[in-house]
Amino acid sequence: MSNTIHINRNQLESPLEEIFIQQFEKFVNDRFEIIPQYEIRNSAGLFRLDFLLRSNDYTVAIELDGKEFHDEWRDEWRDALMLGNGQIDCLYRFRGKDITTYIHECLYSIFVNDRKLFDGRYGQVSKSLVDTEIFNDAEYRHLADCLIYSIPTTDEYGEPTGRHHDIRIVRRHKNDSSQYWNKLYEFSKKYPGKNIDELIDTRKSDQWFGRGLSDNI
Repeated sequence: MSNTIHINRNQLESPLEEIFIQQFEKFVNDRFEIIPQYEIRNSAGLFRLDFLLRSNDYTVAIELDGKEFHDEWRDEWRDALMLGNGQIDCLYRFRGKDITTYIHECLYSIFVNDRKLFDGRYGQVSKSLVDTEIFNDAEYRHLADCLIYSIPTTDEYGEPTGRHHDIRIVRRHKNDSSQYWNKLYEFSKKYPGKNIDELIDTRKSDQWFGRGLSDNI
């Protein structure tokens, strides 16, 4: 069953959002409501998510990051505050070029990590859309909260090129205490009421505080 009834397409703001929802809505578990441009407010400001997926017991944010619109370091702070405040349970960030060219592989990467988001058909249907063997341990790298899947590329005739494209997905979860966002959230608690820009400036002057994933990628 599709969740199309829950989606207000007038709220979609980019071609990336159109590409994502056109495919994802076919397979989403009907327990989940899909809300585009969902707003979350906390002590650091008002944040707007590309999509919120919400059931009675699980809330997932989906962000599609076009290069010209996103600062990865700022995004990491933003994610930390939403996760730390318990406003979302999990968050996925996809690069725009991955969504545009490898939408089915992007969806399957969510399925690998959060099967509950998908209906009962998807596990079988996905085998005709994606080379699922790509997602086994041999082709997969995990760097902190960054998942990287190496996808063999083909030319315009569908022939293998011998090259690979790395799909890079950021996945942050409220229950993963090893992820760097936890440190950012703990830092923010020292300065209640500061917005993200103020927190970043304050952090720069705090010499003991280490840098995170987004500083290095």
